[in-house]
Amino acid sequence: AAQDNGISPVYSDLVPTQNDVLLGRGAFINEHEGNRQFRSFALERKLQFDTATPTNRRTISREIVTLTKELHPPGRFLRRSPFAQQGPILLSDGKSYRLPPRGLEGPWEEVSDEKACAKATQVLRDLKMKVQKSNDTVYQEAMQVQATASVAESIMNDVELPEPPIMADVNNDPLHPLQHDVEGMGKDSLQL
Repeated sequence: AAQDNGISPVYSDLVPTQNDVLLGRGAFINEHEGNRQFRSFALERKLQFDTATPTNRRTISREIVTLTKELHPPGRFLRRSPFAQQGPILLSDGKSYRLPPRGLEGPWEEVSDEKACAKATQVLRDLKMKVQKSNDTVYQEAMQVQATASVAESIMNDVELPEPPIMADVNNDPLHPLQHDVEGMGKDSLQL
């Protein structure tokens, strides 16, 4: 039985397999085979999740956890133990350091089903999904744009716009800035 903090009470030297889902951050975790498979399970259920009630969302999350645990070898939800070394430790020789674990090095611990479901829910929520529009949806959107343009055009026809301002005659206005020499260029090169 798992403790309230979501961690298995047994701390062993678990070695992650290809079906395990590793909790944590970074490219290594993200690209682990078990995490990629887990995301594919989530992607298959993304549309269903987005339209589900909160109760059904929890059911979908549990289903993804169950699918992961039914793989061969069974997938587990692992996180690096909080007891893992956090920084370099100076060894007894006074010259060498032991670095914190990286990659698949332990110690790892299995989290509770509740934490695994929370991870599944997070992944489902965060997934960005490209939904391909049907031809009918594209047609409806085009008609909406066309109707909006027609409404805008009719509004513009009912509005009286002021006359545009009269433009100054640059060539015959001695005070206009373009009539003055700019950095050695003659005014003839700037005439409009």
